[in-house]
Amino acid sequence: MKKTLLTIIGIIAIGAFSSLAFAQDFDTLDIPLGDFETQDSLQKFIQADHDTLTYDHRVYRLKRGGLYLIEATIIINNHHVPLRFCATKEPADSAPPVIMANVDAAGTPPIKLFIVKSSMYADGIYFTGISIKGTTINQSPITIKGDNKHYVFNDCYFSYANKQYILEVGTARNNYFITNCEIRNMLNPGGSTAPWRPFLKSAKTKLQDTIYFENNTFFNIGYAAYANDLYPSTPNYFYWNHNTHVNHGKQVFRNHYMIKGVITNNIFFNPITTGDNVLNRIQDADLLPFAVIQVDTIHDGAGSNPADREITVSSNAWYVMEDIRQFHIDSSLTDPPSHFPIAFMDTARTLAMFNDDATYPNMHFDPAKLYYEDPGFMQYLPQDQHDSLLLWSRLKGSPPFVDPSPDWIWDTDGNVLTIDWPVPENLRYTNTSLQNAGDDGYPLGDLNWFGEDVMNAWLAGETCPPITTIRKIQAVDMGLAIYPNPLNDHGIIGFELKKSAKVSIRLYNIAGKYVETVLSKNLPAGVHELPFNASHLDSGIYFYQLQTPYAIQARKVVVMR
Repeated sequence: MKKTLLTIIGIIAIGAFSSLAFAQDFDTLDIPLGDFETQDSLQKFIQADHDTLTYDHRVYRLKRGGLYLIEATIIINNHHVPLRFCATKEPADSAPPVIMANVDAAGTPPIKLFIVKSSMYADGIYFTGISIKGTTINQSPITIKGDNKHYVFNDCYFSYANKQYILEVGTARNNYFITNCEIRNMLNPGGSTAPWRPFLKSAKTKLQDTIYFENNTFFNIGYAAYANDLYPSTPNYFYWNHNTHVNHGKQVFRNHYMIKGVITNNIFFNPITTGDNVLNRIQDADLLPFAVIQVDTIHDGAGSNPADREITVSSNAWYVMEDIRQFHIDSSLTDPPSHFPIAFMDTARTLAMFNDDATYPNMHFDPAKLYYEDPGFMQYLPQDQHDSLLLWSRLKGSPPFVDPSPDWIWDTDGNVLTIDWPVPENLRYTNTSLQNAGDDGYPLGDLNWFGEDVMNAWLAGETCPPITTIRKIQAVDMGLAIYPNPLNDHGIIGFELKKSAKVSIRLYNIAGKYVETVLSKNLPAGVHELPFNASHLDSGIYFYQLQTPYAIQARKVVVMR
């Protein structure tokens, strides 16, 4: 069963991904950066151009390190021609091009970034649901209205949302392929009155075709990675392989009625921080306890024949941090109980279906390949952000709800208008038993965290190369500061090392573009002061990042002329 399903999805995926081969076969249009205050380059160059296209080879290329503002929702009505985005290859050290909402003359942002009736392909783009005012836009940033289309996102980043990030309102048979992406801070800054928003949601009761997620990271997500409202909106094929999930507030999936599914080689870390509770159980037809994986019976239509349910769950790891687990346990002992510990799979229905080989001969779960272990991430949340996550989970897990609730977004400079680049989390991990636990011999979770050698070998179908010894990098306060701040031409960078180390200090501009290396050398333990020459820098906001083999810290500096 598994081999057949993988083959079917693999053929579909190859056809979809081949459409991302922009360089040679497509007509590329470079989109210039407009004036920051009145920027309209996306509307100006894309809206009018796409409406008149009669061929399907156009690709819109955005500049790395660039910020592209959308003042009015871009509506793609020409459903015959796919909407394609890619990023320039240079400057290689810069952040991806960022698409963000602007505001109109009245100070109002658009309610969406895109409404798309065509297929859509994006490679190397950073989408943010925040507006230039610092608030999330009111509705889903990307709304899909296509039918029998493909939506392919590779090497993209998504952050911030007040609603589901991608909302499917088409009528039938759409396909989604999400690979090598990171979805982070899928929350509303400042606390949300409605935090339960999935990344991808189907709002129609029409059958989707394929949902394919591979080598993605979900970091700080208020709700689910994928959700559909009710049967039969479930996809024909659901493929979830080598993804890393860290901190889901409520659920990881809401996909009880999957017909053909593969969930393998994933890591689920703090998968339901609010725990199981009576309010959450209302969403289950049988009012069963919340779990990471839940499957329900289908009584009519596609999938109603139990033999048609072909689902494999194997080679996954999950873990709940001790303070969150203890919160669930303590809350279950109150009168009345408010929260309960979670399970990987509910036993009353889901596990019973997997164990019933006579009725469900093609549903397979291997408990020997389910690992409850802490991966030992190299860089998880700072402690204060984790404490906010725990408090948020207490307040949001059961009524009475408190708003605004604590903010557990990880934004290194506290300014949601600037993207963290490179991202501060590092989800490569030190647990050696999980580093070869995949059913393909590779580490569990998103393989992108293990570097190009591992990814290239995996893509080539080769044996996993040795995972090099790694040391955990922590968010340590090294007293990093620059003074004066703001500064004009010259300043002093100060910091303290607890032990001797190789030290690098790198400077980035507000768009996340690498500017220069200020320092790269071995230094002894102790207090250090480094002269900093800013005379060659333009006025603006910059970020300087201090990194050693064991610690990392970043700060903001303002250069004024």
